[in-house]
Amino acid sequence: MNQRDLISVPYLKQVSLVFLLICWACSSVQNEPENFDRESVAIVGKDTITVGQFKLSYETAMLKTADTDNIETRRFHLNQMIDGYLLAHEAINGGFDTTSVFKRNRELLYREVMRDFQYGQITGDIDVEEDDLISAFHRSQESRLVRRLCSKDKYKLFEWYHSIQYGDEDFYSLARSAFSDKRLQQNGGLIGWISWGDTDLKFENVVYTTEKGIVSKPFQSVNGWHIIKIEEIRRNLIVSEIDFERFKSKNRNKLLRIYKQDKLSDYLSEFMQDQELKLNVPLTKQIAFEIRDVYRAMIGPDDVELSRLPGSSIESIELRLGDLLDETLVSSKDRIWTVRDFIRQIPELPARFIFQEFDKAVAFAVRNDILAEEAYQEGLDQVSEIRERVLLRSYDYLARIQTERMIQSIPLEKRPNFTEEDSQLYRLQQWRKSRQEFLNKAKKETAIVVDYDKLEKVRFN
Repeated sequence: MNQRDLISVPYLKQVSLVFLLICWACSSVQNEPENFDRESVAIVGKDTITVGQFKLSYETAMLKTADTDNIETRRFHLNQMIDGYLLAHEAINGGFDTTSVFKRNRELLYREVMRDFQYGQITGDIDVEEDDLISAFHRSQESRLVRRLCSKDKYKLFEWYHSIQYGDEDFYSLARSAFSDKRLQQNGGLIGWISWGDTDLKFENVVYTTEKGIVSKPFQSVNGWHIIKIEEIRRNLIVSEIDFERFKSKNRNKLLRIYKQDKLSDYLSEFMQDQELKLNVPLTKQIAFEIRDVYRAMIGPDDVELSRLPGSSIESIELRLGDLLDETLVSSKDRIWTVRDFIRQIPELPARFIFQEFDKAVAFAVRNDILAEEAYQEGLDQVSEIRERVLLRSYDYLARIQTERMIQSIPLEKRPNFTEEDSQLYRLQQWRKSRQEFLNKAKKETAIVVDYDKLEKVRFN
């Protein structure tokens, strides 16, 4: 089977591939036949969708939706995968799978998928007890209004804590020196209502174990040292055993994610401390200004909604930074990272770090690079499951490229009474129509064989 035998549904958002426990009821109690995952569930032209590929894509989809697993949902998902094949084929026919942008995207996908695989190995032995579910349910039924002071300096937090305890200062006076954000300076560090799952586990545990009106002792979370005060508590009026049972499965999955993230955060924190990193602070501030300026010109204000920044501006950034590219940005006991090394990893980083916490963006880039090097050394790029995930998501990317190409080919409608929003909406409506016409035509011209009966036999762990 060649690489093009693998495909993914093009409309699913990228999700973490940490292996979660998924409990879905199936209509048959018999075990799957031997080598069942390698059997074909659909053939689209020269390409094959195997049972294993369907399971991989379907599990990812179900983790992101509230859909119930049943034969209708499985059939719908398989049909979406077939549509994805057809769109990806059109992109391949246009040569998009040979472009440098696509090749760079595949490289980033390998790094990300291997990283998620490593994370799965770290967090794979976590379980949720009944007492944990009861505690989580009670937390889910209330929210708390929280005031906070924070710093990376542990000793400064203890000074502030003692100042509050002895009545020398309060949150409002200390917030003026604790925060650069004017809103937090003026409101005494009031960060708002916090609900279960809104923060990291260590911060949440203190929030839900501190009484109203009490100032907590200084504590450490993944974001530094904190002091908090609970201003108000808002609870649901009626909570019953029926409510607990109704949300039990959903809460179990959410709690499992929270516990895994907490364990992973601890591991990565210790991992990075062992690297003995040294950051070139003046250079970091200098390139932060230049990089932000390039992206502001491209996508608008600081508070961007994008989760990741596009890699299309990397060349512009490199041109702008010029002689700084080969300067050392970060060094460790074993190697150095230049400005150029960092820039090439920008598409992997959360956009908010670039605009709000640039030093954290640099730390993430270095961490990602170290983990990727270890993964390649361990041969993870040759693991069949990782290769399949990369191939599935590569086809997903090609299908999205083709979708964007189709949308851009439709001209904006110019009418006297049309706003820009009206024009964009009209273009979207026309695209939906042209997309359906394309799929109808492609299905007539492509030999497609589907075995829906196999979907009833699929098992999930």
